[in-house]
This record gives sequence, structure tokens and C-alpha cells, in this order.
Amino acid sequence: MFGGVPKQLVNKNQAPPGQVCQKCYGKGHYTYQCNKKAPVYRSRPSSSARLLNPTKGEIQVDLPDEFKSKKGLADKLLKEREEQRAKELKSKTASRKKRRS
Repeated sequence: MFGGVPKQLVNKNQAPPGQVCQKCYGKGHYTYQCNKKAPVYRSRPSSSARLLNPTKGEIQVDLPDEFKSKKGLADKLLKEREEQRAKELKSKTASRKKRRS
């Protein structure tokens, strides 16, 4: 009905062929089953470094301009709001002058 093998009959110690060991980077076994004596250290770039400098075969994400600039998005929004407030203040003072005259 469901197909496949019951969980009780599956060999839990056998890793799938695509499973990569975190110790030796070999395929087909789990880390706790690794027979290598000395682990090989491989430095890997962080996730943010991979997004900024993608290599061949990796997913490329188009970042919005707000995230690419060194200045923050908050600075940009504050500047826009200051300009908007200045315009509103000018229009209010102009309308008050017209009423007085």
C-alpha cells in the first residue's frame, strides 16, 4: 500500500551513498563511522562571503542595491523623512503667511 520497507527493517548504520562525512569529506558513511585517524581541516567561506563572491555551480542571488551599499538602509530612510519634513514645514509656513496677509 505505502511501498518501501518498514523502518524496523532498514539498516540505520548504513549511510546513503550521497552522505558526506564531516571529518574526511568522504562519501557513503557517517562521521561517527569514519576510520580516518587525523581529520583534514578545510577552511570554507561563510554564507555571506559565498553570497558576495559566488563560485561556479552555486546559486546566485541578486542583492538589492540597499544591501550592496556600505551605508545602511536606515540612514537612507532617515534622510528621506528629514527632506519630507522640511518640505512639509515650508508648505505650512507659506500657508500661514498667506493667511496673515
